[in-house]
Parts: sequence; structure tokens; C-alpha cells
Amino acid sequence: MKLGIGAVSLFIFFLASFGPASEPPDTTPDQGQQPTVQVQIQLRGNNAIAVPDSVYLRRGQRIEWTCASGSWTVHFHSADPFGRGPVDHGISGAAGQWNGTRALPAAPLKEYLYDVSCTRGDEIIEGDPEVVIGPGPGEE
Repeated sequence: MKLGIGAVSLFIFFLASFGPASEPPDTTPDQGQQPTVQVQIQLRGNNAIAVPDSVYLRRGQRIEWTCASGSWTVHFHSADPFGRGPVDHGISGAAGQWNGTRALPAAPLKEYLYDVSCTRGDEIIEGDPEVVIGPGPGEE
């Protein structure tokens, strides 16, 4: 079968316009998203510590906690970094469960102390690590 120049031109136009489907956009952290910061609550003697004890978090960045030893709760003293939920209700999870929140886009740039607690049997073990909020992407 012979195709005329018009048919070939139409075929090339069709391929250029509607060609193979493109890949979905890449949403890895190098395109403006910050990786989730993960903090492990560990029990050492009669203290609950966060590892790392002090974390740097950018505005809009997500942070998650877990405790392998038992159910756990994180409470913030100020609503500035994350809103009212972590102050009023805390962020909590079962043993080994990750749970967290995202820093507010307008969170004031400063250090925030918070309380962690984790159960060990009938005991509740507590600690007080910190989160440092820094500028978000493009705010340097």
C-alpha cells in the first residue's frame, strides 16, 4: 500500500501531538518537597528520649514519631509550629506505629520544646526534646 505525502504528514503530526504518554511528574524531595523527618522515642532507664534529640525542620516539612517499646504521645506547648492539634490532643500511636504532622507554612522560626511519653508496662516514661523550625524552600 502506498501512502501519499499528505497521509505521511498527517501521521507524523498525530505522533508529535498525541505521541506516547509522558511519565507522571517526579515528586521526589529534590523538586521542592522536603523529606519526612523521623524521630524514634526510646526508653533509657527512667527517661524517654527522642533520637535525634533536636531536629531541624523547615516550614511545611513533615515530622513523624514512633516508639517500639509501647504506646506513645507527643505534646507541644505552643500551637505555633503545627497548629492546635498537637497542643490540645497530642500526636500519638501504638508501639511501632509512625504518626506525625506537617509544620505550618508560616511557623515562626525558632526552637520549640515538646514532651514525649511512652508506656512500659504500667509505667509512663517522659522526656522533653526539641524541634527547631527554619525557613521553608525559597525562603533562605
